[in-house]
Amino acid sequence: MPISNQKTRRERLEEREDAIIAAAHDEFVENGFEGAKIAGIARRAGVAEGTLYLYFRNKSALLGAVVGAFYQRLTTGAAEGVALRHATEDRLAFLARHHLASCLQEWAILALAMPALYQAGNYRNSEYFGFNRNYVAVFDSVVREGIARGEIRDDLPLHLMRDLFYGALEHTVRTLMALSLIHISEPTRLQV
Repeated sequence: MPISNQKTRRERLEEREDAIIAAAHDEFVENGFEGAKIAGIARRAGVAEGTLYLYFRNKSALLGAVVGAFYQRLTTGAAEGVALRHATEDRLAFLARHHLASCLQEWAILALAMPALYQAGNYRNSEYFGFNRNYVAVFDSVVREGIARGEIRDDLPLHLMRDLFYGALEHTVRTLMALSLIHISEPTRLQV
């Protein structure tokens, strides 16, 4: 019996959803949340505006899907990179580089999502909290394995190590983004 090259209905639906999410990403990056238009997203995705509403309720749901896709890539990349390394120091260094590069690359989307994070009255029950928990689970497993091998101290709470690690990285990303907005024409001296 010949193997069919036709895609299943589910595969076609998933491809269309992925195309809508990619189109929403580009529309949000170019126009911001307020400037992004559902019609523009539909046009970029090559679907009718009504079709888009079969997949996503509104613009906020689209932004959530874009952020979810970012976190999926972030988490998958982190897990795959960690799996290729054995020493705890190498794994943590990889996670730091991966996080910085990913956040800098997607800063426009993250900046749009941050207000939604802070306005969520019940962050712990939000989809954003779930995205973040799945992602930091990679860090948590690296630290637990490092503790078990005696490469990391065992007297610091895991949540504190996580907060220090990612807090420093988030601060670095914000600083780098702020500096990229400032054009310095010549070296300046700090005066104390």
